[in-house]
Amino acid sequence: MKRTLLIITLCLSTFLVSAQTEKQADLLFQDKHYEEALAAYKHLLKRSPKNQLYLYRTARCLEETSQTEEAITFFEKAGDRYDLKHLHLAMLYQRTYRFTQAIDEYEAYLLCLKDEDQKKPIVDNIDYCRKAEKMLRHVSDLSIIDSTTVSKDKILSAYTLSSESGQLSVDSLLFSYTNQRQDRIVLTKPQADGRLALYWRQRLLDLWSEDEPMPEPIRSDAQENSPFMLSDGITLYFASDRDAGLGGWDIYMTRQNTTTGAWYEPENLGFPFNSQANDYLLCIDETNNIGFFATDRYSKEGYVTVYRFYADPETRIFHGNDDEVRRRAMLKAWSTPTPQEEQQRQEEEMEKEESTPTQEQTGRQPLFIVNDKLIYYSENDFTSDNTRSLFKLLQQTREQIDREKRLLDRLRKEYAGATPARRQELHDLILVNEQTLRNLISDEQQQQTKLREDELRERRLR
Repeated sequence: MKRTLLIITLCLSTFLVSAQTEKQADLLFQDKHYEEALAAYKHLLKRSPKNQLYLYRTARCLEETSQTEEAITFFEKAGDRYDLKHLHLAMLYQRTYRFTQAIDEYEAYLLCLKDEDQKKPIVDNIDYCRKAEKMLRHVSDLSIIDSTTVSKDKILSAYTLSSESGQLSVDSLLFSYTNQRQDRIVLTKPQADGRLALYWRQRLLDLWSEDEPMPEPIRSDAQENSPFMLSDGITLYFASDRDAGLGGWDIYMTRQNTTTGAWYEPENLGFPFNSQANDYLLCIDETNNIGFFATDRYSKEGYVTVYRFYADPETRIFHGNDDEVRRRAMLKAWSTPTPQEEQQRQEEEMEKEESTPTQEQTGRQPLFIVNDKLIYYSENDFTSDNTRSLFKLLQQTREQIDREKRLLDRLRKEYAGATPARRQELHDLILVNEQTLRNLISDEQQQQTKLREDELRERRLR
């Protein structure tokens, strides 16, 4: 009899303690004391490891305390008793770039809703995940050098661009870019409706043209900011919050057609440049092959992280398993040079400097630089008739560039002392000649690239 009473007493005591713990956990959860509630629910799970309420509440507490991966694990174990489980799990999948799983959970949650107004944001999220899932197949393989977190008002302190890359300026997060020749500015201006838009102006001798809005398709119903232009004068990077994006602000690239003057449809740079947060101000120092871009995806309010990366002229897609691709897309993992690789790179740079003859050492002016270790001083240095012909074509283009520059200088000087009527004529002529000069410079760069590629290929075949 005594034994039976003891067992009943122990069972009753255990029940009362368990009930008390569950009540305390529920109160902590309702009062949003998630860390304390998490400890209580984990204690309860030791006794009832398959209890769907405990699993669901544990997952919610983990979600609220930013323990994302563990939260996903507990949501996945929580069963289908609670409809909101599908919504929370979908959002976590989306946050961690598991877009296919996010779509499945959003669609499961849609089946639980009857109100059409409640369905619309879920459908929008599904559309977003489908778009992002496609972009996840083409993640750029970036070699990140380092990153710097700075306050937004000091963002330019993290951009160490060479003088050949032009000049950036910012005022109240309205960015502008002036090219290296100091004859073109692309700037951000507020519109009457509060939107931000890109404008540009050009210098005619010592006078600047009026600000003109960048044409469509750069100009849009959305906002544009943070312009940067490559030295070719036809490649423009900027940020926009247009619908094609992945988050608030995304980075886009477009080029100008040198024949028609029209701009191509801007291309979203995708992952990892862009994210579900704000990403902007991509700049490339072509002299040093270093790029920069800013993001607030992992920064606290008022701060931004600026990533510095090797600017490979050739876009490469990262290939790996799903987890590796996700981590690269999220900037959670990237390829960086090891200390040994960095030391080797520095040694190679020093070796190049020591082995490359200077003009004083050779007494001759270099004719063409194929690469850092291969410098030609005569047309006879070229491997074949093909590359010699390409070099002659390059020389002709360079001569045309010199002629256009001289003509442009004469027109600008004449413009300074001309009558208003003549100035209008000269204004149009100067614009046409500036466009011609930009086209020739672009042609020269393409010809140099082809000449180098052909010469190196033919040397390998010898």
